[in-house]
Amino acid sequence: MQAEPEEISPVERFNEMFSKLEDCCESEQKKIIEEMNMAMEEMNKTEFETIYTKEMLMKITELFEEKKISMRNAIWMLKPMGHHKALLSILNAGNSLYYPSLRFKRAIVQENEKKEEKNENFLADLCECYLLMEDGLITREMLTIASVCLLKVALKKEEDEETQKEVETALLGLCKINFYDREFDELHLRDFFEIIKYHQEHRNLTRLAYQSAWMYCIKRIQKCESVIAVSVNELDFVREAKREFEEARKCVDWGKKGKEGEQRRMETKNAAIVERWIFIINSFSSGKYQDEEFLEFLGEATKLCRAARENHIQVANQCFVVFSLMMKRNTLFPAANELQKSRAFDLLLEEIQRAKLNEEIMCHCLYFFLNLTKKWRENATDGVDWKEMKKMKRILFDKMEEEGYEDSIVSLHELLEFYNRKLRNNISTSISDYFVNI
Repeated sequence: MQAEPEEISPVERFNEMFSKLEDCCESEQKKIIEEMNMAMEEMNKTEFETIYTKEMLMKITELFEEKKISMRNAIWMLKPMGHHKALLSILNAGNSLYYPSLRFKRAIVQENEKKEEKNENFLADLCECYLLMEDGLITREMLTIASVCLLKVALKKEEDEETQKEVETALLGLCKINFYDREFDELHLRDFFEIIKYHQEHRNLTRLAYQSAWMYCIKRIQKCESVIAVSVNELDFVREAKREFEEARKCVDWGKKGKEGEQRRMETKNAAIVERWIFIINSFSSGKYQDEEFLEFLGEATKLCRAARENHIQVANQCFVVFSLMMKRNTLFPAANELQKSRAFDLLLEEIQRAKLNEEIMCHCLYFFLNLTKKWRENATDGVDWKEMKKMKRILFDKMEEEGYEDSIVSLHELLEFYNRKLRNNISTSISDYFVNI
């Protein structure tokens, strides 16, 4: 019986197509780039990072500079690459994108200075490539040109698939902007509130587009509190995040991996959207989470974390960031009470004993317990009845004792220095810091 041929990985397909690019005419190049983009959309974060390198981007720049590839085809290749990079929340390493982004910056200025012959669609493509590649670290000149150009696209309300894709990419680029100007932001935040409110009434955006609009706003919440506070409350961010989170969570079979083609593309995108919602929740406020909606979200995050920790480690990691930051930012009673109700505390106790625990997740767990024991020692009630506080401490202490928490921490003692060196974290290496008597 003849053996079936091995399935070629998305990375191998991408590299194979890329190697053919410079020997083809422009029309053939576009077909090859389309196949490259399809392969790229199947890649998870680890796979994508193997192609999104300084060497790859410099090679693309060389092809363009040597006129072996047109500006249109460069956009056709780099915009989906930037889109996928932003979706997976991958940041640039050093100056790996300096050369292509510099070329796009010059092209944006030249196109924007045109009068009668200005091509708004071409300018939008250039701006999207630039923002998605630069991670939003832009000049005031680029801020003004790109924001105005892409807001025109983002404010479109048609629901056809092509327009939805245009709006999604424009919002994804805009939410990457890390240039903050109070007057400028206050002016344009109103446009984003309109986009969010219209979607809540008509559901005209993709999940990624809607999420990107919220991300733009949440990133500016500390800078423009006078404008944003009321609007965020009226639009009910936590409720919307929880609903979107649940919808995206149901689209992924968290217990399985190794899917191919369209199914793999959709699962990669939906897993990344879930991870981004968790990230936005963490950025939402100072962390004083005592809201019923957030407690429900926390329960969903706990369920998801259990399901995702084998095959979607980045999503699980973001969940543990939520738990760790809650304990750091909140006083003991509300944080412990909500984590107890959501079963997150049980998950943290269980996770710290796992033999194959991810190093990054281990650090979040250790930070969590360090902050828990620190707050226990402080004995701060913050207006909470002392009997209630004592009762909660007893519940948590008994659970830790039952699960063998102290033995687990002792077994990790020799690894604490290693975690500090490898991950550059300031985790206490004093074993006594992890223990407290009731």
